[in-house]
Amino acid sequence: MNTARRPRVLFDTSALFGAEHRRSIARLVDRDIPAFTPLWSEWIIGELYYGLAWRWAEKTVAAGNGLTDEHRRDMGRAAKAMLMAMLPLFELVSLHGAPPFATRDFIPDEDDLHLYEAAIRGGATTVVLNDGPLLRAYRKASGWGTIELTQPDRFFASFESDLQEPLEPDEA
Repeated sequence: MNTARRPRVLFDTSALFGAEHRRSIARLVDRDIPAFTPLWSEWIIGELYYGLAWRWAEKTVAAGNGLTDEHRRDMGRAAKAMLMAMLPLFELVSLHGAPPFATRDFIPDEDDLHLYEAAIRGGATTVVLNDGPLLRAYRKASGWGTIELTQPDRFFASFESDLQEPLEPDEA
């Protein structure tokens, strides 16, 4: 199958926190003709794992429960299960061995430099993120070239009819 024309979409950690977004990616990619090729890097995977574990810990503490060893194990199992479900769907754009990320005038937060590097290395056509300052800077500057930056809701809206298709029942 020729995948040369399939969009290559880098998902920032901020676009992967919501389970609904992860389910939408799976529905759009895990099929005979994937709608796009999802990309991530080891930086994004690390941030996601950390962020989801931290969010779980905050919810557990907010519910009045201490973090027991059992909670920690459950948290680790849930994060691993999410990664196991997502890993086969995504193409890894490795930043291993990359030179230190150069400062870019059009990226206001140096913690986001890895996104630009991953987008360039991965041949991304789109970067999906929930980062207001980066999106505002993108609208004012042209440093991203032909790479489009967009928010998850806008990105997934373009596939609305595909996401409305009924799910096929699980095979027993």
